[in-house]
Amino acid sequence: SSWFTDEGSVSQLDVRCTGAASLQLSEGADRSLWAEIPRGSAAEVSCEAVDSADQSTGNRTWHLGVPFSLSTPQQTLTDPHPITLSQTSDWPDLTVEIALMQEGSASASTSVTFTEEITVDVSASSMVPGPVQVWVSVQGTDVYSMEHVYDLSISKESSPPSLSITSTEWDGSQWSMQGQYSDPDGETVSFTMAIDGSDTGSVSSSGNTWSTPSINFRLWDEGEHVVTIEGCDASNKCSSVSQTVDNSHLFDEPEPEPIPPPIDDGDGGLLPATGLPALIVAVVGALMYGRRRG
Repeated sequence: SSWFTDEGSVSQLDVRCTGAASLQLSEGADRSLWAEIPRGSAAEVSCEAVDSADQSTGNRTWHLGVPFSLSTPQQTLTDPHPITLSQTSDWPDLTVEIALMQEGSASASTSVTFTEEITVDVSASSMVPGPVQVWVSVQGTDVYSMEHVYDLSISKESSPPSLSITSTEWDGSQWSMQGQYSDPDGETVSFTMAIDGSDTGSVSSSGNTWSTPSINFRLWDEGEHVVTIEGCDASNKCSSVSQTVDNSHLFDEPEPEPIPPPIDDGDGGLLPATGLPALIVAVVGALMYGRRRG
C-alpha cells in the first residue's frame, strides 16, 4: 500500500509484478511481495497497480539484491567486538547502523557509510554471558530502508569473579578473615569455605565484601592450616583465595612460677622464709628438752 495511492481503497488495487524466473516472485497473505533474493548483482522487478476501472499507474522498477554481507572474525564476544561489512557490486553508498543485541536490549550503536569492505568495532559493554545477536539498520539514496537482527553465533563467555583478602584477626582462640570481591559480568557470587581441603562453615557477603565466621582453632590440631575461600558466579565460573593459619601459640605450656628468694636470718645464715616458724618451734623444743636433762 505504500507503493501506490488511489482515490479508492488501496486494497482494491490489483498489483502486478514481473521479474526473472529465478526470483520466484510470490504475494503474501498481507499482499506483501516475496522473492528469492539473488546474491551479487541486483535483479530488477517491475510492478504496476491497476484499479477497478482498468487504469494503470504505469510500471515502477525496483532492484532487489543483497547489498552487503555481514560476518565476524570470532564467535567469542570481545569489547568492542569486530563486525565486518562487505558490500556487493552495483549498489550506491549505504549508511549502516550496527549494534549488539541481547534479549531485546541493544548496546550503543555505531554508524558508518561505506562502499567497500569495512570492519566496525561495536560496543559490547552492556552484554551479559550468553548468546549475542547483531542489529543492523540500512539507509541510502533511492534505497528502501530496512533493519534486521542477525545471528552470527556470537556468544559472551563468563569471566570468573575477583577475590581478595583485606584482613585477618585473632580474638583469643577465635580466628576470622575478611575480604572484597567483584564480578566483571555483574553476576551474583556465592561463597564456600574449606579448611585443609574440607568444606567447613559458611561465608557471608554484603555489598562487595565477604567475611568468614569466627573459627575456634583450639579445636584443630596444632600447626599450620590452610583456609580457602571460593567464589562462584551464576555461570559457575569460580576463583579462590587462601590464607595459612598457624595456631601453635594456642598450645604453648604456661611458664612455671619463680621460687621466692631466701630470707637472711641475721646470723649470716640464710633460711627459707616458708620454713621459719617450724624451725623456731624445733629450736625451742630442743632447749626445753636440754634443760630437763641438766
